[in-house]
Amino acid sequence: MRIIFGLGNPDPKYELTRHNAGWLAVENFARTCSFPGPDIRFRSFVAGPLKICDEDLLLVRPRTYMNRSGHAVKAFSDFYDVPSEKMIIVYDDVALKLGRLRLRQKGSAGGHNGLKSVIAALGTDEVPRLRIGVRTEEEIQDLVEFVLAPFIKSELVILDKVLDETAAALKWWLSTDIQTAMSHVNSIDLSG
Repeated sequence: MRIIFGLGNPDPKYELTRHNAGWLAVENFARTCSFPGPDIRFRSFVAGPLKICDEDLLLVRPRTYMNRSGHAVKAFSDFYDVPSEKMIIVYDDVALKLGRLRLRQKGSAGGHNGLKSVIAALGTDEVPRLRIGVRTEEEIQDLVEFVLAPFIKSELVILDKVLDETAAALKWWLSTDIQTAMSHVNSIDLSG
């Protein structure tokens, strides 16, 4: 079994914010692959399992707030006995321009509180992650305000394309080794 986790905040007011890029990506992937509607387990929205690329796959959107995402990830990891290399964390990244994706096999949280919570809960930084760029040309005055702000109309046009590429990137992760997937995914640039 494999699990895709999309990080975000559960409150409806955060629905289309930059910090919810992971949630949006997992929702889009569910539609793309015709997953049945989600149910609720371990304080999370869960779709699946569904067989994709010859593997049972769960899609999870934790209903905890971003900085407590690790609680849900750990609950699923323990219950389904899924090792960290069989999971992937999808989340926003202000270090990347909107339109860019980065797939990594492991590494630090890079200041992202959601990933920091996941690493702390699992006790390892060896968990694959797919970072979705959300940075724009505007200077970021207040980081929290920026990531909790909704995408503006022109950004949503790019975001739609990014979410489709994210779905393709997740299929690469499911169907091939991580190094091959990284070389394909990390070359994607829709930033203009």
